[in-house]
Amino acid sequence: VAGLIGGALGDGEVFIWLHASQILGGVAISISQVNAKLALQCVSALSEKALVDDEHIVRETAAEVLGDIAVSTIVKTETLAAACVGALSNQAFLDFATSVRKSATVVLGRVIVGAREGSGTIVSDCVDSLVSRALLDSSFVVRALAVEALGVAAIHLQSTDVKVSEYCVSALSESGLVDTSSDVRQKAARLLGEIAHSAMGESNGLTSACALSLVDTALEDESFVVRSLATEVLGKLVLELNGERISLAVRCVSALTGKALSDSAISIRQSATKILTGIAVSRIGEHSSVLAQCIWALSEKSLEDESFLVRALAAEGLSTIAV
Repeated sequence: VAGLIGGALGDGEVFIWLHASQILGGVAISISQVNAKLALQCVSALSEKALVDDEHIVRETAAEVLGDIAVSTIVKTETLAAACVGALSNQAFLDFATSVRKSATVVLGRVIVGAREGSGTIVSDCVDSLVSRALLDSSFVVRALAVEALGVAAIHLQSTDVKVSEYCVSALSESGLVDTSSDVRQKAARLLGEIAHSAMGESNGLTSACALSLVDTALEDESFVVRSLATEVLGKLVLELNGERISLAVRCVSALTGKALSDSAISIRQSATKILTGIAVSRIGEHSSVLAQCIWALSEKSLEDESFLVRALAAEGLSTIAV
C-alpha cells in the first residue's frame, strides 16, 4: 500500500494513476474489517492525491472508487464510508470538471440506497450534499442526476427515515420543479408522482405533499411537456386514492378542472377530459363530491371548449358516466 501511495500515485502516466486508484479501492474494501486503519489510509490517499490530480479522468475515477468503497463498507464499517462521503461532498462537488461532479452525484445516490437502517448520519450527509451542492450545480445534467438521486432516496427511506424522505420531497418541490431546465422540471414532476404512488399505503403525508406540489407548481409550468406530465400523473394518482383521502382527490380534481381544462394546449385539455371521465366512473368517483365535480367540469367546461375534439370527448364522457 505504501508503495502504491508513494510511487504509483505519483507517477507521470495517467494510466498508472487510474490503475493504482482502482487497486487501492479494492484493497480498502477487502481489508476494511480486519485492518480499518490501513483501509482508511487508502481512502486518505485517494482523497488527498487522486481526487486533486490535474487530470479530470483521474479525479473522476477517484470519485467512483470512493463511492465503491462507501457502498461496499457502509453496512459493516461506517467510519470508512463516512470518510468517503466526506471527501466526495467537500472536494468532488467543488471540482471544475462536470464529469467529476456527475460521478459524485451518482455515487451519493448509490450510498443512500446501500445504507442500512440506522446509518442516519451518513444518509443525511449524502442528502444534504445532493440538496445544497448537486441540486444547485451550474450544469443541468448534474442537477438532473441530483433530482433522480433524491427521488430514489425519498422512496427508499420513506419507511425507515420519514424526515429525510420529506426533506427530499421538499427539495424536489422547491428546487427541482422550478429549475431553469425543463428537462430537470420534467424529471422532478415524474419522480414526485412515483414517490406519491409508493407512499400511497403509508400514513406519512408524502402522497399529499407530492400531489399538492404538482397541483401548485407543475400544472402551471411554462413547458407544455411538464404540464402534460403533471396532468397525467395527477389523474393516475386520483384513481389510486382510497375513500379516506377524499379531500385530496377533490383538490386534485379541482386543479384538473381549473387548470388543465383551461390549458392553452388542446392535447392537455383532451387528456384532462379523458382523465375526468375515468375518475367519474372509477371507485373514487362513487363519492358524490368527486362525481359532481367531474360532471360539472365536463358539462360546463369541456362541452363548451373551442376545440370540437375536446367537445366530442366530453359528450362521449358524459354518455359513459350516464350509462
